[in-house]
Formats: sequence, structure tokens, C-alpha cells
Amino acid sequence: MPFGIPGSDTSTSGGEFLGRINCDVRTGFWTITRRVQGADGLWRNETSAPIQNVTFLIDFGTLEVGYMKISNPPAFLLVPYGQPIPPQPQEMIEGRPGERPRRAFSPGFRVKVLSNATLGDQNPYYFSGNSKTLMNAVEALHQEFLVSPEAAAGKVPVVKTDGTNRVITKTPQGTNTFYAPRFVITQWVDRPAVLGERTVPPPAPDKSLASVSTAPAAAYARQPAPSTVDAAAIADDLPF
Repeated sequence: MPFGIPGSDTSTSGGEFLGRINCDVRTGFWTITRRVQGADGLWRNETSAPIQNVTFLIDFGTLEVGYMKISNPPAFLLVPYGQPIPPQPQEMIEGRPGERPRRAFSPGFRVKVLSNATLGDQNPYYFSGNSKTLMNAVEALHQEFLVSPEAAAGKVPVVKTDGTNRVITKTPQGTNTFYAPRFVITQWVDRPAVLGERTVPPPAPDKSLASVSTAPAAAYARQPAPSTVDAAAIADDLPF
């Protein structure tokens, strides 16, 4: 049950009109969708060609969980992580041929990300999803975040994807293969102001870490710690 959302094993949140970065677990590739205003004054979506690996700052201080309906336009029923999740809407939609009708709203998440290198500007984007493959990968990253002393200090992680893990599922209709992104934390930075106010507080310090004995540095030679960068160092140009 990723992120503790019932139905994944009351307020509707539409969110800001931000661009978004998407991960297609059917291929393991990513796309970037930007909001572009045309000459007629109307805003439209432009989606990039698929890319394989990405790097971005992920702000779990804006993590929202709940339910979403992938439609045009999409609909969201999300709350900040840690708050009571509203009931799953009962709306049903027809399944594919041979499948039963299914819930229109499925468990999902949404979080803000930032990356000059991947997204091409210094604006926040949304990263969201409702596939179990993607949600499990993001939840694993979130669990790592929750026990990190840097997170307890209010810093935010910069992550990169290092390929994918293949996930094979069997259904009555046959076998499906999906590709879950492998996330690696590369550094921690002060939370940039452009992300807006936190809706989720930093996690409490993990007191169990204080009882861990200090080992010689050589024992960790193959696992270098992520670097830490101050906000002043990234004020003019994000290095990720």
C-alpha cells in the first residue's frame, strides 16, 4: 500500500498550473510537458521527445497523496502527506475489452521537482503518477529520505536515475513487463524559495542512528556520502 493510500496494494487539490515531468513505466523513458502560451493567449501543453535518465531536486516538503483520474483534463483528490486521506471516489469507467469496469480515480502521488539540467529552466515542475511500479519506486526513495539526517535538518535531496529495474506482472490477460526507475541521491541542498511554502514538515530526527558506532572511513570507501550544497551556491544557476 504505497504511501499508506487505501486501495493502492476532503478536499480536492487542483494544484498550480506547472509544467510536469512524466515517467512511462511501460518503456522506462521520461518526457517533459511544458505550459506554453500561444499567440491567441491560450495555454497549451508541449511534450518533449522521450529521454532515458534524468536528474532533479525532489521536494518531499510538497508531497501530496490520494487519488487521481487520468483524463483530459485530469482530476486530483490529494492531501499533503501525513494528513488523513479522503475516501476513494466511487466513479467507475469501462475497462478494456474483456476487463471489468474499474475505478476512475486510482491511488497516486504528486510532488514538486526542480532541475535546470533536465527541465531547461529554474521553475518548479510537477512529478506525479498512479502506476504501482512508479509509486513503489518513489516510496522507496521517500523512505530513504525520512531516515536521513539531512532531511531532518530541512534540506532536500537531488536525485538522478541510474537505469531501471524490470518488473514483471502476470494477469488473466497475460504477462506485462514494466520498468521502475532506480533513484540515487547525489547531494542535499537548502530548500529553494521558488518551491513555495512547505505543506509537509521535515521528518523527525532518527534517534536510532545515534547508537550506531563510528567505523573507519575506509569501510565506506565504496559508498561515498552525498555532498551538501548551500542555497547561496545555487542561487544563480542550479547545478543539477
